[in-house]
Amino acid sequence: AYHFFSGRIIPPQPDLNWIFQLEENKWGAAEEASSPRILIIGGSEAHYGLSARIFSQETGLPAFNFGTHAALSWQTHAMNTEGLVRPGDIVVFSVNYGLLMEAAPRDLEVHYWRYKAPGRFMEYPVQDWPSFMGADVLGESLEVPGYYRAKGWMRRANAISPVGDETRNKVVENRTEAEERQIKRTGVSPPFEGDAPGLSQILSLRDAVEAKGGHFYVVFPGQLDRNNYHTDPAYEGNFVAVETLFREHDLNLLNGMEEALLPIDQMYDMIYHPNDAGRTRISRPAAKALARSLKAEGVITRDTMESSS
Repeated sequence: AYHFFSGRIIPPQPDLNWIFQLEENKWGAAEEASSPRILIIGGSEAHYGLSARIFSQETGLPAFNFGTHAALSWQTHAMNTEGLVRPGDIVVFSVNYGLLMEAAPRDLEVHYWRYKAPGRFMEYPVQDWPSFMGADVLGESLEVPGYYRAKGWMRRANAISPVGDETRNKVVENRTEAEERQIKRTGVSPPFEGDAPGLSQILSLRDAVEAKGGHFYVVFPGQLDRNNYHTDPAYEGNFVAVETLFREHDLNLLNGMEEALLPIDQMYDMIYHPNDAGRTRISRPAAKALARSLKAEGVITRDTMESSS
């Protein structure tokens, strides 16, 4: 009962309200555009690290950045994308390594669906259902006052362009040592063998998009070149393993994992958030690769590409 009705009674937490405002701002323009459209899907690594404007420039097609915040899983991104995509649309799906290695829904994701569509928990594997049925009633109630304390911070939800690109991730001059340590901080994810848990969700989404007559591509968004800041070899092994895994499953890649590694001066505020310079460095070649592929498939014509340039 709490799962089905709390979203109608308790105000959303600050981070959840942030996501809802992002979605409201990002989805409207895309709904008005005609297909084929380019839909960039992912988490904050897509929101900060990929540019819909550049993808539109290189292809001549309307492009929209649906990257969101607060680490919703790929299951949620996939479920939302299936509702957004139309025949002929091009889905560009960004890879977040951390989410690739996780299977169970996060707390924020549970809250997201309680407010948005509580019945959709049934689309998750049965073993995940207890996550939605559990409820920390006291803890969630105590978080409600935080909505008002965080109201100023929430205005960042409006710091996006008409096509959904983040507008505040500019180059930061003269960072302090403390700020650099904040960006570099991260745990070392262990190497994996075989299929990562998130892979099945990516493949399912690809099949769903293609079944609707759409096109599906994967892009590695910009991330800090952590090999230069850590000596643990797990990083390099994971980068190679992820790209190899995707190629083995015939996913259309717009770049390679190594191409996505950026120096710290091209990062914004954490390891997965490039600044505007880093976003351009990643997006331009990926968008050009997409344009070549779409041209080869007959989706765009030479005239379209020439007019965009």
